Amino acid sequence: LFVCLFVTISVMLHSGLAVAAVFVGGVAVVGAAIVYVKNKYIEDKVGVDDDANKKRDITGGKNKSAEKIKEDVSVQLLKSAIHAKRVLKKLVEEPVLAGDSVQDDLLDTLWKHLKPNVKRDERVTKLWNQIGFQGTDPSTDFRGMGMLALRSLTRIATHHPEVIDRCLREDNDQYSYFFAIAGINLCQTLYGMLMEHGIFLNLLFQDNLKEDDHYVNSFVAALADTWLQFDTLYIQEISKYIADGGIPEIAIMQFENIRNKFTPLLEQRWLAAASSETTTFFIRMERTD
Repeated sequence: LFVCLFVTISVMLHSGLAVAAVFVGGVAVVGAAIVYVKNKYIEDKVGVDDDANKKRDITGGKNKSAEKIKEDVSVQLLKSAIHAKRVLKKLVEEPVLAGDSVQDDLLDTLWKHLKPNVKRDERVTKLWNQIGFQGTDPSTDFRGMGMLALRSLTRIATHHPEVIDRCLREDNDQYSYFFAIAGINLCQTLYGMLMEHGIFLNLLFQDNLKEDDHYVNSFVAALADTWLQFDTLYIQEISKYIADGGIPEIAIMQFENIRNKFTPLLEQRWLAAASSETTTFFIRMERTD
C-alpha cells in the first residue's frame, strides 16, 4: 500500500501536481492507518490465525506484555461473572413444586443430614418445623428464591457442617431461629448483593468458564460464610435485646430487624475484600468439590 502510494505521488509531482499529490498522500496515509487499526482490532478481538489465538491464551502468554495479560484476565473474569449470573438467575426463576421427584430427593437429603435420627414417612408433615420450615409443605417456603435456595440449603447440609453445628439450635435455645427460613432469607440477601454489585461477582467467580455446578457450589460456599457472619451478629443483638429487658421467648421476632442491619455490614465486608489485593477472604469460597 505504501509502495503504491509513493509511486502515485512521484508521478503526480513530475506532472506538476504538487498540491494534489500532497493532498492525495495525506488522505492515503490516513486511510492506510484506519485500515491497519481496524484490522488490528479485529485480529485482537476475534483472531485470524492459530498464532494469534495462542498469544491470547492467558495460560501461555510468554510473548505478551503485562498489560495485555491483565486485559485478557479481566475479559475472562467478566465472561465468568456473566455466566455465573445467568446460572444463578435461572435457578432463582425455577420454582420448587410439590411432587417433583428431583426436588423431593433434595428435600429428603436435607432432612436426613439435619435430622438423621428422626424418621419422616410423609412429605407433608409438621416435622418440617423441626428444621425451620414454617408450614407442613416445605415447597411453599421457597417462593422468591426457587431452586437456588433449595440447592443451597441441601449443599449447606452436605458440605458445610460448620453451619449446621453452629446455627441449627433447639427451639428452647434463646438464640434459635427458623433454620431453613433463615437460610432462604440469607440466600436472597447474598444473591441480591451479587446481582447489584458486579465487582462481587468478579471476586467470587475467579475462574474461567466451568460447569454450572461449579458456580452454584461457589455461591453456597459464600452463603456458608455469610451465614456464620450473620449468626455472630444475631447472638450479639439478641444478647443486647435480652439485657435491655426483652422477652427471651419472643426474641426470634427480632430476626428481620437483625437481618436488615446485617445486609450493609455484609456489603462493607465484601467491599473491604475487593479493595485489598488478597484472596484470603475467599479461601472458604474455594471449597467447590
